[in-house]
Amino acid sequence: MNIRIPSASAVALSVAFVLAGCCVQTAAPGGGQAARLEPVPETRTAAMSKLETLHAFSATPETLTFSVISTGCTRPEDFVVESRSVDGRCHVSILRIRPDRCRRAPYRVTLTRPWHPVSGCLDNLVLANPMASQSRQAPVDR
Repeated sequence: MNIRIPSASAVALSVAFVLAGCCVQTAAPGGGQAARLEPVPETRTAAMSKLETLHAFSATPETLTFSVISTGCTRPEDFVVESRSVDGRCHVSILRIRPDRCRRAPYRVTLTRPWHPVSGCLDNLVLANPMASQSRQAPVDR
C-alpha cells in the first residue's frame, strides 16, 4: 500500500486558507508594527440566508403567507421574516435560512410565518423579495 503524507508546509498552507476568512488584521495605534487579529462580525443575511423568490404573498396583522418552490423538505422554520420601517413604509423580507436539500421534483408549497408589524405597517407594505412570473408554468401545489 502506498500512502502519501502531506508535508508540513502543505498542511500549514491549507490551514491558512481555511482561516483566511475568519479574522481581520488591525494595525496598532500610531501605525506601529504590532497587529492583532479580530473576528469578523457575522451577519445572518450575509452568512446563511437568501432572499427567496415568492410565487404568492399575503399579509395579515398576525401572519405572512407565501408560496415558494420546494423539493420536499421546505418547512416554515426554514424562513425568517425581517421588517423595518423606512420613510413611513414597511419593508418586509422573507429570507431562507436553511436550504431544501431533498431531491424530489420541485413543487409549490404555501407556508405561514408569524409576524408582528409595527403600527400602520399593513397600509404601506413594500416586499423586498422577487416575485415569480405568473406567465411561466408553475409546479403543481402540494
